Amino acid sequence: MTQTSVNKIGSNDLFVRAQTLIERGDLAQAKALLRSLINETTEGVFSARTVQARTTLAEVYEGLDRYDDAGKVLAPYDLNELDKLSTHPRGLLLLAFGSRAYWQNDFPRSITVLNRAREILEPIGDSANIARTYHCMGRSYWALDEQALAREHYEIAIEWGRRARRDRALAITYMNLGLVARHEGDLDEAGMCYRRALRLLRHTTDEVSRARLQNNLGVMLLYQGNFYEAANSSRRALIHLSEHHDSLLIGIVNNNLAVTSIYTGEWAQAESYVQQALAIARSRQDRLSEGVYTETLGTLRAFQGRVEEANELLRSALERAKEMGSRKDEMLASLSLSRLWLQARNLHLSLTYARNARDLAREVGDERIACESALLMSEGYRRSDKWMPAEDWATMAQAELERLPYPYLDAILQRNIATFLSRRRDAERGERLFKQAEESFRSMNAPFQVAMTIFEHGESLVRRGEYASAFECFKESASQFQKLGARMDAERARMEAERTRERMGAWAIAPAPSINLIPPDAAPLIMQVLNAASGRERLLRELMFAAKNALAAEGAIIFAVDEDHQLYAQASIDLDETGRERAAKAVARHLEKVDESESVEKTEGVALSLQPPACGEPFEHCRTISSRRNGGAFVLYLKAPAPLSGKRAEILEALTGCARLALSAIDLRTDMRRARPFNAVNMPSASAHFPTLIANSFAMRDVLARMERLKDSDATVLLLGESGTGKEVVARALHEESHRKDKIFLPFNCTASPRDLVESQLFGHRRGTFTGAINDQRGIIRAAEGGTLFLDEIGDLAADVQPKLLRFLQNGEIMPLGDAPRKVNVRVIAATNRDLEQDVREGRFREDLFYRLNTFVIKLPLLSERSEDIPLLASYFFEEMCSKHHRQLAGITPEAMDYLVRYSWPGNVRQLRSEIERIVVFAEDGQAVGAESLSSDILRAASVYSPVRFQLDFSRPINYKELMLDIERQLLSEALARHNGNVTRAAELLKMRRQTLDYKLRKFRLGNPNINLVSEEDYGEK
Repeated sequence: MTQTSVNKIGSNDLFVRAQTLIERGDLAQAKALLRSLINETTEGVFSARTVQARTTLAEVYEGLDRYDDAGKVLAPYDLNELDKLSTHPRGLLLLAFGSRAYWQNDFPRSITVLNRAREILEPIGDSANIARTYHCMGRSYWALDEQALAREHYEIAIEWGRRARRDRALAITYMNLGLVARHEGDLDEAGMCYRRALRLLRHTTDEVSRARLQNNLGVMLLYQGNFYEAANSSRRALIHLSEHHDSLLIGIVNNNLAVTSIYTGEWAQAESYVQQALAIARSRQDRLSEGVYTETLGTLRAFQGRVEEANELLRSALERAKEMGSRKDEMLASLSLSRLWLQARNLHLSLTYARNARDLAREVGDERIACESALLMSEGYRRSDKWMPAEDWATMAQAELERLPYPYLDAILQRNIATFLSRRRDAERGERLFKQAEESFRSMNAPFQVAMTIFEHGESLVRRGEYASAFECFKESASQFQKLGARMDAERARMEAERTRERMGAWAIAPAPSINLIPPDAAPLIMQVLNAASGRERLLRELMFAAKNALAAEGAIIFAVDEDHQLYAQASIDLDETGRERAAKAVARHLEKVDESESVEKTEGVALSLQPPACGEPFEHCRTISSRRNGGAFVLYLKAPAPLSGKRAEILEALTGCARLALSAIDLRTDMRRARPFNAVNMPSASAHFPTLIANSFAMRDVLARMERLKDSDATVLLLGESGTGKEVVARALHEESHRKDKIFLPFNCTASPRDLVESQLFGHRRGTFTGAINDQRGIIRAAEGGTLFLDEIGDLAADVQPKLLRFLQNGEIMPLGDAPRKVNVRVIAATNRDLEQDVREGRFREDLFYRLNTFVIKLPLLSERSEDIPLLASYFFEEMCSKHHRQLAGITPEAMDYLVRYSWPGNVRQLRSEIERIVVFAEDGQAVGAESLSSDILRAASVYSPVRFQLDFSRPINYKELMLDIERQLLSEALARHNGNVTRAAELLKMRRQTLDYKLRKFRLGNPNINLVSEEDYGEK
């Protein structure tokens, strides 16, 4: 949002009214008011008032998805000619242009321009626009797949947004932060972000944003395995859209509802939803969306067992995805085809499509689909009776699922492992896993997978010769498949039931289910909970199943409670709608009692029992499991057939206690993963993270922080700094701490190569391409395959080579001279000491290449700006040169080191290294290097006046008294140096009596070294 001063614009002004409408979400009326304001104004387009109106109108057009109109509003302004504007309008225009670059998919340019806007707006304190700047930067980093940086900028945007009190803008930032959390696998935080955003929008009329949030919440709940709530959330999204004509979003929500209905077995509803989505896509002539919805319809036909029709639809969706160049949709279509042919028992085709889907998933970075593809590979090989590769793929999927929060895939994996265990005659564990998988699918309201689990359980019983129990399983699964309308699977289950009945004896009957009145053994239940401690959603579900088993409960549910006591069902089992409502009321009463107990404890000092209070009827039990990391808590509800016995109560307390510890460990791992170790206040050095760097100064902290964030990224990094500041050292340190450290680090100087050969040297050539090309040449880029390429002096790269370098940076593809394009996996770190922005303005450097390089920038300080590092660097170079030249020297004297620290070093670190090497070469063995060995430039500079410099190091406690003494010492030294040690003239310069100066020189051991030191107490008395 654009912030304005009410002093300049009255409260009844159109502009203020337009801002109020924007905050309410009424963008259409805000647009009309702003256009009226712009048309009626008599001020020029460069006036502050007009700039505010135009930038705000551009923002409104972007909110209405009218990006061309936003560009027309900004057309009177040139991004490169904003210097004539005052500070605040210039910042607003930079923000507007940066946001526009994002919608033009020029993300590097967006980040560069937004950084310039941030530098202008932050000193002004324009909180609303600073929040929007950080929001737009987070959006661009998200588009560049830099999740950590996106999260960082969204969190800063939220802090500024709270100060600005702009609820709608804050809600949209929370929505985007939820997407980041979902991508990171923290589904609980994602849901919390979406719900906070919805609360912020409750007083607005922005129904479209509410619908988007409900849709995102539905997708998150779908991933969480909470299909019941996912469907409710998507239906609420359609209600929000009932009076709006956002056909694209309506189609997406209908398709998501269709997917959810397929999982829940409501296939008639799924048919209705997907047909509506297809009709919308065809009316919009949206071929890409039509392909996506066709894939959903094909998946539905596959579940229904209509193989030929499903194959035709899915093949059509696959061809459409390839035609449109959508790798993600191609991946999803391949996955659905694999599922289809697995059900149809064409195992060769199933494995082929699953392998294609996995390759595409790894290419686009979708871990969920990659894992699901691995599970399909496992099932395909198992159905082919190739048990070794089947177990290998299951083991691979299990390792990947350890860090992924997808209960649906967990249950499929459990079913596969149960089959393997049953084959090995480990009947007890296999039965337990089959039961857990069935419970998991029932808790998700996934009846097709429940029936499939029962069917595969029957197959495992047949292998063990337990035909009576297998017959019951096949009969039950056939009944469930029939109810769903899965004709092919129902027929297969009936055939297996008949085949099994023929093999079982006439007297054989399946054992009747029994109710175990004896409390179960706690150890397996505790292990069941602890084994799920790799993820929050997995842990909560396993706790629910274990607690239900421990109490022989009729139903169970896990609620997430927000800080304002709003309840959200995380997972449930064996509870209908009425049971869910009853559980919510019981948990609400439980929370009220807990709050009352806490208030008593605070006011009267009464100790609480560790056992939470019971709630509701005797057969209802509630336990607060743990607090949530962002506020609120998790609560377990159990509906048991009887009050808790002592033994069962102990088991329940043990289970919830283990869950609390596991949840704390999960939160700690999350915090460690997101930690920013390089804090400007509490991080004294970087030796532990970049051991090859010598950096202990305050000026290097920002450099080290950026290096830490970018070391594991494959993003292109631009190093800026004067000659000799150590750009190649930093680039090598980034490489050595990255995941590419085992590959090559290859430096290339763009200035050193002849301009007519640099293209060939970089990209390679084929023999005979040009005169002198007598052999094939791979090129520097291909030589760095898998590693890091350091392009030094990138600003001097020939103009005709710059477009090819840009193509390589964007697509990872090179075009060798005389050869076909090739994909190359290389990370690029570039460096320059030139002002690339000035070169762009003067036409010496391509603008698009500049923005591509300028996305992730590390600026290295001058050596004179990091004087604290000079003694460390000098000592390191001294040891290095003594070893190199085989010299035995006693070290550098404090006097000489003082001269080195005070020198300005125009050649930076390189000059310091050369100076130390010269000193070592000319010094005599066995002696210390003194000031007389230094270059005349260094000695002469010490006698010339230079301002006193000191730096505050906030990483350590500051002693004010010692700090002032240090400043006084520097003043005296400078005065003496300026007058070549003449104390009388130094006293005149400092306006000080000669006797007082003599005393201070003795105190600080300046001047004659034989003068006795005066104690601090004496100095105080004087």
